[in-house]
Amino acid sequence: MTESTTPAQHPDPGFRTTTEQDTPAKILAVAIGVLSAGYFVPGTVATWRNTDNQPLVWWLSALTSWTVIGWFVALILAAQRTEKHRLSIEKSWPARHPVLLAGSIVMAVGFVVSVASSAASGPTQPAGDTSAVGSSAGSDDTGGTAQDQVINLEFGDSYSWPGGEEITVSAPESFTADNMFNEPDGRYVSMDVTIVNNGDGSYQGMEADFTVQHNGRPAQENWMDSDTLPDVQIPPGGQTTITLVYDIGTEPGEITVSAQPNMFASTAVYYVGQI
Repeated sequence: MTESTTPAQHPDPGFRTTTEQDTPAKILAVAIGVLSAGYFVPGTVATWRNTDNQPLVWWLSALTSWTVIGWFVALILAAQRTEKHRLSIEKSWPARHPVLLAGSIVMAVGFVVSVASSAASGPTQPAGDTSAVGSSAGSDDTGGTAQDQVINLEFGDSYSWPGGEEITVSAPESFTADNMFNEPDGRYVSMDVTIVNNGDGSYQGMEADFTVQHNGRPAQENWMDSDTLPDVQIPPGGQTTITLVYDIGTEPGEITVSAQPNMFASTAVYYVGQI
């Protein structure tokens, strides 16, 4: 007569072996490992094998994987002997896996921020003529986003930025350069640039940013005859004027001057003309 035997049951119902690890935890660990391009693979291995040092491996992976050596150290720890792990069935899943929960929240927040940032930037609009001459400080008539606001002006027109900085570029005029370093066959033009501070605080004149093109090619500034950008703090209501000299092509054509109160300004204005 054959006797049937049944495997002994552990007296503690909360005791689980490695193979009885929570399936959701494994799935989430694999997802994090894949989405992080392998950065958190040591943590994924530790969770899949249900090692007792899972929190240590996850934290080590998060803080040191960028060093490569730290990544391998964490992977070695994750590959250690798998222990039977006691999981309390009274605890909720988040309470049993706080590190995985924190990692998933961080990655979710990062993904949302990335998507929101991409949506906010929007597509770049092509440059076009926008009537914005003499716009008042603190307002912006273009309605575009930071990199979309491109405004074409006539030489002699003024433009004010929201911070109160106002810039005016005069029409370029022929300039005779007589210092020994100038090219004898070169053609030079000069422009007067007036910077006015209509804001409430002082403005550093050196922050102003200008570029010049002639017939689609960058023009070289003549540093010997140009005024240097003013290293002065312009007080509220104050202004300063400098003269810029550029070496342009010998053939007549279009000249374009861009102006910004600083390189991070949300709006760039372009003065376009013929010379």
